[in-house]
Amino acid sequence: MNNPLVSVIMPVYNGEKYIAQAIKSVLFQSYPNFELIIIDDASIDSTAKIIGGFKDKRIKYVKLNKNCGPAKARNIGLDIMQGEYVTFIDADDLWARNRIEILLNTIEKVGVGFFVADDVVRFFEKSGKLIPYKSLLSKTRLCNDNDIFIINSLKNYFDISKKHFDISSIQPLIKVKDISENNIRFCENLKIAEDDIFYIELFLKGKKLAICNSQSYFYRKNYSSLTRETDMKVWEKELSQISELIKIHMNSLELENRHEIIDKIIAKVEKKIIYGVACNYINSRNFSNAYKIIIKNPWIISEIINDIILSRTIFNLKFKEKSDLQIKDLINNI
Repeated sequence: MNNPLVSVIMPVYNGEKYIAQAIKSVLFQSYPNFELIIIDDASIDSTAKIIGGFKDKRIKYVKLNKNCGPAKARNIGLDIMQGEYVTFIDADDLWARNRIEILLNTIEKVGVGFFVADDVVRFFEKSGKLIPYKSLLSKTRLCNDNDIFIINSLKNYFDISKKHFDISSIQPLIKVKDISENNIRFCENLKIAEDDIFYIELFLKGKKLAICNSQSYFYRKNYSSLTRETDMKVWEKELSQISELIKIHMNSLELENRHEIIDKIIAKVEKKIIYGVACNYINSRNFSNAYKIIIKNPWIISEIINDIILSRTIFNLKFKEKSDLQIKDLINNI
């Protein structure tokens, strides 16, 4: 592999609090041949000023005149990118310094027909420190140390999603040709699950997913995100609208088994929303409403217990044992 250009797309809306950290974590990459495309979705805070403070020529900045949502912003990035490969980062997340290098090495190992991802580490802020508390692979146990986990079909992806619905939190590296030749785009009408559908379309075109056991993407637990709403009645209405949009989008693809696929996508999104709302009820100490949701969805109990066990034992132990990862030092010193 001869140093291909990697396009990094970062959508942002009113991201003044964290965007400088996100940009630095990309600019500090050990692999230098990339372009960072920042799509400012009509921010009204100091986001533009902060971005303007970076003078690196690899940054391409586009500011939209009106707020269109992250899916539209990502599609604009796809339209103007110049790279052979593309990946994404949210404006409040972070990368390990060797993330691009790791993903390129992984795609070279697995060969043609794959898009590749790494382990997603979730963290939160406490007293000015960034504290990791769990990761996708430590939670799912999909693969052991130094392994690459292969998801070789859409059926395989859905089977895993039944137990591990947050697998869609990955931010993979994708060959641009696989996107452009198949005309794959983010569904702009959706404000949740648009990334999930994007990956599903890659599977439908015969692509496979390889996830390497490298903790190099850091996802900030941000309670101002889309799932911050703690009213289940609000989300029931939202889910109804989301379901209709998913049906419209998937029906446009004219798939033979589209009804089965649609049902599985909607079930996955519903599970993600229900779990998020239940956790938000618990975090806000609204135990009465949390209890009502858990009674209807008892699977939430095992999911929460699993999260607690991993965050307090397995995952913290993993950090202590793997000194080569230096994750805490990385995210606390950016």
